[in-house]
Amino acid sequence: MLAEKITYLLEGAEQNAFPFKKMLHPLPGKLELHLNPIMIDEVYIHMRSKFFVLRGTEIELKHELIKSIFGTESFTMAVHDCRPMETGDAYSLRMIPKDPTDEYFDRLHRYLLQVN
Repeated sequence: MLAEKITYLLEGAEQNAFPFKKMLHPLPGKLELHLNPIMIDEVYIHMRSKFFVLRGTEIELKHELIKSIFGTESFTMAVHDCRPMETGDAYSLRMIPKDPTDEYFDRLHRYLLQVN
């Protein structure tokens, strides 16, 4: 097991790509996480999380910021990556829609221009 993990890491695994087995039949359900927006750039919305979240996890975001950017009460995005924050007590999630559109990028750019 240890040899497999070392080999996996030496072969260039991404920073947050821990080895895991994909469930063939995932159980449906909802989990509420309290995420706080920490930054927006031209591609991602960065959220602070107390918990590690796997890449590709889809999360329905509900926040005033989401309403300001997209004009809707909620917006579903996927975790692009999850990195430990410098403080060591939380994680930074880079969020982007699963299939981003030009409209998504236009709305982010418009929002950034308004706040700067």
